[in-house]
Amino acid sequence: MVAKSCVTFEEALDMTGFGKFNFLAMLVTISLITSMAFEIMSVAYLVPASACDLNTTVFQQGLMAGMPLLGLDRLRGWVLRLSLEDGKSHCVPSPCAREIKVAGTYALALTLLSECTPKNRRSILVASTSTIYLSATGVMAVLSIPVLQLSFSHHLPLLDITFVPWRLLNLIFSMPCALAAVGVYLSYESPRYLLSVGDDEKALEVLKAFFVINTGKSADEYNVGSLVLGEDTGKSVKGLWASIISQTVPLLKPPLLKNTVILSILFVIVYVGMKNADLC
Repeated sequence: MVAKSCVTFEEALDMTGFGKFNFLAMLVTISLITSMAFEIMSVAYLVPASACDLNTTVFQQGLMAGMPLLGLDRLRGWVLRLSLEDGKSHCVPSPCAREIKVAGTYALALTLLSECTPKNRRSILVASTSTIYLSATGVMAVLSIPVLQLSFSHHLPLLDITFVPWRLLNLIFSMPCALAAVGVYLSYESPRYLLSVGDDEKALEVLKAFFVINTGKSADEYNVGSLVLGEDTGKSVKGLWASIISQTVPLLKPPLLKNTVILSILFVIVYVGMKNADLC
């Protein structure tokens, strides 16, 4: 019997192979990003389409349209789950729900995907998946044009609403959220995250599951006995705010300060450019 070795996380992840699990993880990430894009951009179609039905003023329409940009950040695990809870049970635009639902979804989804993908395939998989956001905005237009041109009206006594085309479109925009919620519920936690918080046994179990799904072999054939993170994680901190401070402060000090400033300027330029393009 071959003795199982102690390896770094990256080595252990490479040993799980690349296959079915990684493609399933990519599909979950795509559904997450699509749901986020639909949540943010759907107001461009739903707010004006619902104006007559809901008798909203220009101020109210502007308020609903701006709410999705006021996202709040929370802890990684339940942000993804909370972000997928559907706030549209009455088929009306729900800007306050969107404020929470889109918080951190894009960054956390790509982080989870990258931490579950072997290093030699990570860049191409994450890069190809990240293009879904722009693709989703085009899909929304393709869906909206025929749906909003429909002419039907059905009163639903149980909800006390009139079901019209814009409400149907709202439900269609909600579908990626439902699919992603199922995917996230069935997904594994990032083994790197588990290892970083000291849950070595659970991290090893997750990596064994990756190995079984990708290779079809028994978990006993996964030749890893123990794991080490293999990187400097800095001082151990406890608590949400302590963690935020420990990760943010170094960005505001040399040698990272220069890169932080450059990236911030580039982000502002890109954001302003996108907004000007939207206005045009």
